[in-house]
Amino acid sequence: MKIGDIVMIFANPMENKYPQGHARLHYLVKDYGELEFWEVEYLDHPDHHYKTLIRKDKNEKINAV
Repeated sequence: MKIGDIVMIFANPMENKYPQGHARLHYLVKDYGELEFWEVEYLDHPDHHYKTLIRKDKNEKINAV
């Protein structure tokens, strides 16, 4: 994953369960091995940034900018 990618965010990122919506990745805060902690902007909440965990090997990119 890289800055600008749009991915699905899940409430349970370890199992990719409970989708929360699509978000654009703004910057990587910290890498935790299987998980990464990102600041994101949800597509349905423009100009609001949130920090969330994303499972990097199981989260498929929607598109890249």
